[in-house]
Amino acid sequence: MLISGTEELLVDREINTSYHALKNKFEDLEKVQINVSDDDAWSRFLEASSPSLFGGIKLVILDNLNIAEDKINSNFVTFLKNTEFDELEDYYLIMIHRGGTGGAGILKAIRNAKVRELKIDKFKKSEDYESWIKVEFKSKKRKITDEAVTILKSAIGEDLRELAAAVSQLATDVVNDPITEIDVLQYYQGVAEIRSYEIADAILNKKTAKALNLLYTSLEQDPNSAIPIVSSISSNVRYLVRIAGAPKGMGDVDIAKELAINPFRIKFLRNYLKNWTPKKLADATIELSKVDASLKAGLAGNYLDSAQKRFLLEHTVRSMCTN
Repeated sequence: MLISGTEELLVDREINTSYHALKNKFEDLEKVQINVSDDDAWSRFLEASSPSLFGGIKLVILDNLNIAEDKINSNFVTFLKNTEFDELEDYYLIMIHRGGTGGAGILKAIRNAKVRELKIDKFKKSEDYESWIKVEFKSKKRKITDEAVTILKSAIGEDLRELAAAVSQLATDVVNDPITEIDVLQYYQGVAEIRSYEIADAILNKKTAKALNLLYTSLEQDPNSAIPIVSSISSNVRYLVRIAGAPKGMGDVDIAKELAINPFRIKFLRNYLKNWTPKKLADATIELSKVDASLKAGLAGNYLDSAQKRFLLEHTVRSMCTN
């Protein structure tokens, strides 16, 4: 079997899945994992692939075939390029190529041998990560709201190992079911992206006091968070503009595809539209573009100090919440 892909967590999980499947079939199964770039890799492989006097089944895992072929023992290269894998006896073989252009000749030869291949590449869309998060919670017999998933992904990012750790922590520590956005925020309150998300949410809901309190806390924790805050607010306002201007009859799924966001987010944003007329959205868009330029010294070329940035953001929040 060949496992190829760049998402290491999923690759490692597939290795474990294959191992346990064989272990259930052969109780005395021995697993031998070999990094093909190690100096003793070839000798270890010869030992592992040789019949044992005492019998037994082995699972041999050849890892990191993506390392350039000139860094791998030439005997290994010859073996991988010339072996009829379906004729192997006495052991099972899993070959791992973790992405990239290295080992291209080996990879091509293995594929030409018609070896069964499992491809595991990184997710390309935000909703793919969110769907995966839901599956992770489901595997732990826990439920989580769509909004909480969106917040968790925004807070952690797209590193699956970190996301998996966060899922495990929340599934273990949070008692209520389903897990809500409040639960996620309690754990990841200090993350800049979450602060920005909360500030934008309060502004769109016209909650002045909450937005200001969150703004002050965010700037105290991270004086450099001004630009991410404006960016988050701006992106949400742009979403509102696109949703408000969507053709009649255009469904949330189609709008979500156009904006490359979760369809649930569209439903969530629609609730804000009652607070915003087309003129208010237009005014907010213009104001935010000026604020963003000022923070980046793009407006009249005047750099702002931290106090001036704080005053500018406070004025912007008050203006957007009250107009």
